[in-house]
Amino acid sequence: MTQPHEKPRREVTALIALGSNATSPAGGPAQTLRAAISSLERGPFEILARSRFYVSPFIPRGAEPDVVNAVVEVATDRDPDSILSCLHEIEASFDRKRRERWTSRTLDLDLLSVDQIMLPDQTTLRGWVNLPPDQQKSAA
Repeated sequence: MTQPHEKPRREVTALIALGSNATSPAGGPAQTLRAAISSLERGPFEILARSRFYVSPFIPRGAEPDVVNAVVEVATDRDPDSILSCLHEIEASFDRKRRERWTSRTLDLDLLSVDQIMLPDQTTLRGWVNLPPDQQKSAA
């Protein structure tokens, strides 16, 4: 029930990409993704759909172990910043360390879209892409 001065929250759908290519407390990459999906379900998310698991080569190919990937569609009443905070908390619970880009990860959760709006916006993405390669890799 809504409090007198509280606005009712609107439910949104979001797409979340999952990836792992390192051992976490849950086990290998596939076990980690299964456990991460369970963590999402215990949080402020309702899983609406999930993809199968895919194995993708690490880019650049061979630099790190292949990555196990999946995507889930969720319903939530959270805004994008709050969704991202929840995803970072889940990553941390799987020993994710944000030290350097493009290295092995115990768990990577990426917020792809909220209500079919792609994230990040084009301006932010262009800013990242235009960074010199050494700054791209060091930006966490």
